[in-house]
Amino acid sequence: MEKNILSFLSPLLLLLFLNINLAYAIIPQIEREALISFYNATNGDNWNDNSGWKEPPLQDGFAMHGTENSWYGISLNVENSFVTEINYYDNLLTGIIPPELGNLSNLQELSFSSNQLMGSIPIEIGNLTNLTWFDLYSNQLTGSIPPEIGNLSNLQGLSFSSNQLTGSIPIEIGNLSKLEILWLDYNQLTGSIPPEIGNLSKLQVLWLDDNQLTGPVPEEMINLISLIDNQSDFCGNSLFTDRSIVRNFLNLKQIGGNWEGCQIFSCIADLEGNDNDVDGADISILANNPSLIDLGIFAAEFGTINCMQ
Repeated sequence: MEKNILSFLSPLLLLLFLNINLAYAIIPQIEREALISFYNATNGDNWNDNSGWKEPPLQDGFAMHGTENSWYGISLNVENSFVTEINYYDNLLTGIIPPELGNLSNLQELSFSSNQLMGSIPIEIGNLTNLTWFDLYSNQLTGSIPPEIGNLSNLQGLSFSSNQLTGSIPIEIGNLSKLEILWLDYNQLTGSIPPEIGNLSKLQVLWLDDNQLTGPVPEEMINLISLIDNQSDFCGNSLFTDRSIVRNFLNLKQIGGNWEGCQIFSCIADLEGNDNDVDGADISILANNPSLIDLGIFAAEFGTINCMQ
């Protein structure tokens, strides 16, 4: 009788074991749906490589649930229970970044560099609080950097270089206390550098070059104690300072030195021998914004200004 009971229970135990392991090895349905939304939004059928995504047998037009680890560009954790990485370098992605990616709450790396994505960066990206690397280099993205980017408290590397992003650098970027690399170069960002950037004490490399940034560089920049010498870039903007401590600090960090000499308007004011009430800050503001005043009249009244574009 005991033998018969064990014979009856064995198939049930085996089935239970298989079901437990099967459930353990499948990502949540919401994550699978997020991946499918990403595929559809970026014209996955025309990618350079989309292997595995539609390998038969199919379920809702895609490979069976549980096969996501074999989909090109997708990596899961060891137990295959959630998505950890999405990497698509130069894979002919077009279309937009779908908001559904914000449902991948365990995502650690997200890279779409060197593709042809358009549209804006969805605010739902702010839900990816486990993200450590976020790379959108060389696409055709527009709109502003969403302030929700400040929610990514584990981020170590951020690259939005070579897009068409506009608006100002959000102050929330100063919340990224673990950030080591920040590349925002070759966009159309405007406004001034927010003082909050000075909170990024672990930042090693900062590229802000070739935007439309203006105004005085905040003195808080000298708090970037981890910036590596000769590795950052501030050129191609209209930035200035009247603070020697800021000037010297940025010269040390600027690739090739002399960050002021590579601004869009490099101006030299010679006030020697002129009796006036204009201080260095006023001169810098006017010299770096020639549209504010007729420089010829200014020079005749206050001294000599030489500007080169």
